[in-house]
Amino acid sequence: NVSLFGGGVGKVGTYEQMLKISVTHVVAERCDRAHVMAALKAGHCYGALEIWGKATGFRFTAEKAGRTLLLGDTAPYEPGWELRVHLPAPAEMRLIRDGREVGRRHGTSWNHGADGPGVYRVEVWRKGKAWIFSNPIYLR
Repeated sequence: NVSLFGGGVGKVGTYEQMLKISVTHVVAERCDRAHVMAALKAGHCYGALEIWGKATGFRFTAEKAGRTLLLGDTAPYEPGWELRVHLPAPAEMRLIRDGREVGRRHGTSWNHGADGPGVYRVEVWRKGKAWIFSNPIYLR
């Protein structure tokens, strides 16, 4: 176990547990330096508190007429954009647009039409605890 501030202050867990406190997942075509760096630069990533469960497999996309936007992507808003969320385990999904919650659903998948231009992101809560936070998709 690791102690904070050099001992005696309090145990916080093992190194493995501490590394699960905050995990950044990168959505890259391949797992090599060039692809990972390009994905990070594009914002194709999400954060997770994996002490509440593995977040690998989370997806948040916007789809319209065969076009798919990933986290961090930008496109002009037009009616017909479908926001899609997929989770690796059941949880409460919250859709946030321009900083305000616009929808909430429990389960492992959710499709929700984009109601207008905005900055869309997803928060996922598992057993009442914050679990996954997406980067936004920008529909301008």
